Amino acid sequence: FLVTPGRQRLVLEKPTHSRPYFDLSLQIAERFGAELEVVENDRETTIYVCSETVSSPREFLVQPDWSSAAFLFVYAMIANTPVCIEGLGGPTRQADKAIVDILEGFGATFDTTTEMLSMKPGRGVFLDEIDVRDCPDLFPVLCAFAATVPQPVKIFGAPNLRNKESDRIELMRRGLVALGIECLEHADGLTI
Repeated sequence: FLVTPGRQRLVLEKPTHSRPYFDLSLQIAERFGAELEVVENDRETTIYVCSETVSSPREFLVQPDWSSAAFLFVYAMIANTPVCIEGLGGPTRQADKAIVDILEGFGATFDTTTEMLSMKPGRGVFLDEIDVRDCPDLFPVLCAFAATVPQPVKIFGAPNLRNKESDRIELMRRGLVALGIECLEHADGLTI
């Protein structure tokens, strides 16, 4: 899209799933010089892109991936062991940072410095629902975590997971059932 000459138009129908990922992509495009105009109404979001000003920045720091870090945090919760990950301490617009709020809902405590993020697991507090509308990449790891919780957990809000490289909802259900975990499938998620 950014290499197509002239002014381009992209229209997204609402509701826009995974919107934070899209917003982060727009932010990066602007860092590379793209001129963007975003127009929203109740039915759609229209993005106008002029790519003729796009260039490569001299320096660009890629932030650590919160989606990948989520697996380490979830493992630490399951193993009941603290974990400290370098590089996650700064501000971010990555939607998968929601793993912090979600695990706090299960009793974890986090301590942030500018260089790292530490987590101490906790137990005894349980969420019964997790909305992954803005962070669907967390769905698989949250399904695995929910299987270790002594009460049902509904993970919902991501019907778009059925149209990724696979039907992630169905595949997670099948895998958990094969392990003897009870699951109830929904159009937009699972209750585990």
